[in-house]
Amino acid sequence: MGKMQKTEVEVFSELESLCTSHGFIYCLALLSCINNITIYEDKLNFKDVQHLYEKERLIRTEISTVAGLLLKSEININYPGEEALLKLYEDVNASLNILHSAMLLTEKNGDYNNAIIKESIFYATESAYDFQYLDMAEEKYSLDNSWFLENMGFTCIDMVSVGRCIESIIGRQINDFLNGGQGIFNEWLLNAYELSINEIVTETGISYVKVRTIIDLFSSGGNSNETFQSVSDFNIFNARPIIRTGDRYYCFSAYSLAQSIYETPFFWMNNDKKYRPISAQHRGQFVEDYVYRKMTSIFGIENVFKNVYIVNYNNETLGEIDVLVSFSDSVIIYQAKSKKLTIEARKGNGNAIQKDFQGAIQDAYDQGVSCAQFIVSGASLTDQNFNRLNLNSSVSRCYIVPIISEHYPSLSFQVRQYLNVKITNEIYPPFIMDVFLLDVLTEFLNTPLYFLSYIDRRSKYNMRVFSSHELTVFSLHLKQNLWIDNECDMFMLHDDICADLDIAMLVRRKGISGKHTPSGILTLHQDGFIRKIINSLESENHKLAMDLGLLLLSLDSDAIENINKIANKTIFLSSLDKKHHDFSTVIGDTGITVHCNYYKKDVAGKKLYEHCIKRKYITKCKKWIGIHVRPITYDINYGIMLDFEWEYSSDIESIITPTPLQNTLVNVKGNMTQAKRPGRNEPCFCGSGKKYKKCCLR
Repeated sequence: MGKMQKTEVEVFSELESLCTSHGFIYCLALLSCINNITIYEDKLNFKDVQHLYEKERLIRTEISTVAGLLLKSEININYPGEEALLKLYEDVNASLNILHSAMLLTEKNGDYNNAIIKESIFYATESAYDFQYLDMAEEKYSLDNSWFLENMGFTCIDMVSVGRCIESIIGRQINDFLNGGQGIFNEWLLNAYELSINEIVTETGISYVKVRTIIDLFSSGGNSNETFQSVSDFNIFNARPIIRTGDRYYCFSAYSLAQSIYETPFFWMNNDKKYRPISAQHRGQFVEDYVYRKMTSIFGIENVFKNVYIVNYNNETLGEIDVLVSFSDSVIIYQAKSKKLTIEARKGNGNAIQKDFQGAIQDAYDQGVSCAQFIVSGASLTDQNFNRLNLNSSVSRCYIVPIISEHYPSLSFQVRQYLNVKITNEIYPPFIMDVFLLDVLTEFLNTPLYFLSYIDRRSKYNMRVFSSHELTVFSLHLKQNLWIDNECDMFMLHDDICADLDIAMLVRRKGISGKHTPSGILTLHQDGFIRKIINSLESENHKLAMDLGLLLLSLDSDAIENINKIANKTIFLSSLDKKHHDFSTVIGDTGITVHCNYYKKDVAGKKLYEHCIKRKYITKCKKWIGIHVRPITYDINYGIMLDFEWEYSSDIESIITPTPLQNTLVNVKGNMTQAKRPGRNEPCFCGSGKKYKKCCLR
């Protein structure tokens, strides 16, 4: 059998032999340092983090695997020497490379036949930043503090504080070691990962007994991982990632520790049979409370509702929504779950994978769809006390968002494989997410218009955009506005697109020097007409504002630049001569007219309506939006929206006259200039795509 045709079992056995060899803990320190540490000067930028997205880099699950194998035998901390260390390092990397290929060659064995899903789970990208795990752990277990004190001897805040302190200490020690210039193939590297309990006590102000208790709960030593027989088995290192040997403690992965602080206490409480149902209730409440808090920060408390019941005329419950956002003619239906992927599913058991997915995602989605159907049909809504809730308007957009609280590896891949979707004109395709993604979305999209715009776009594109993680898709959106040509069936994204977003989150949450916001939709064209109009619409809670806002936010940079030039010239002319000036353009299947004048509202409103009726009729657009803009200030005084299918009208035909070209501006090679009358069969200057004789000549 050739080298690349080894089975997963054979490769795993070879890895175990390497990881239990003399002094392997030094190799683990080396692997952690090379694959996870980023060095930068002054400000963190893309070049500094580029290595984190290279294919050759070992991901955390690979390093966790070799750490777990180290724990299967006694841990020897005698330095093996630089030559032996280098060979260990090269051999482990080679075996891990072969393991990836071997995993896809797994033969069918009963229900364990889903090698692709198993591989995607093991090599899945992380769904959260380490600081998110620690920040959210405080909130996740806040309702359990009395149980913590009574049963563990410390509070949840104590536990999180120790986690943050360890991350800080290891970061400083690694930095000091690297600045020492000794080279990383050095026995002193191991010391950079060693923890001092006394130092943690000093820095946190928490008692020695509590700190020692917390560290021991998250520590594992030699001969403690005997049941770890394959990559998908339970690995004690993931639950207890601090490695203890004798009286020494080492933390090679602050990320793993943060995740275990977020996840492992659930299992402590689950072992308490009396407290188990209370703990489960708190987990569900955490997700609902978290989503509610994030949504009210954007949409306001008056537009967000928790534990909403859909009832019939007898007040009998037809459905329940965990969190409902109602804004303009849109609703977002959040259905929360706190499910994890089981060990059986991680092993590739097809039945277990689908069962887990059903419980975590499909059930939540189906509940959301059922509730959306009732809402669209006009069913009654109440709060948990059966007080009637009245939405602002009839609903024409329903966004279904199943949301989970746990890391669910390969979520986007499994959604493509398993999710059964029901779509109507009002019920849009689902947007599946976890609480960590919601945290990032609300960090940057903090107004109703911006948030709904992304939910709308991501939902519509649904399966047409593919990446290993949703953060990559969102990062692309921040950079250049998420847009996919109708002729493109699938858009695949590489992970390094996420670099600018990763840097921005570190800057915002950890105080690292770097760019606070990725260059793109939140930073460009800040002083232009489009931005000023969007700013005036951001929190307007009515259909016209929402439709216009969504339309403007869908524009690419070139389109924004062109409209800005036309608008600026139009408004400037109106402020200069105090006369009426306007411009119209067509975006997709929607037309826009901007009127700028000093007329009184009744006169200006009539003029705007007549203009939009004509333009809509001539171009045969289904929807036409008209706004009146105040010269100089750019404030929108009022607007109209015409939204109906085109049909022949003799009345409108009788009032259509050829459009005069006086004061009409067009974009010629990037410059705004007076329009020249096109030939009858030439494209119309207004941008509608129609011939001049069938457009503005009429």
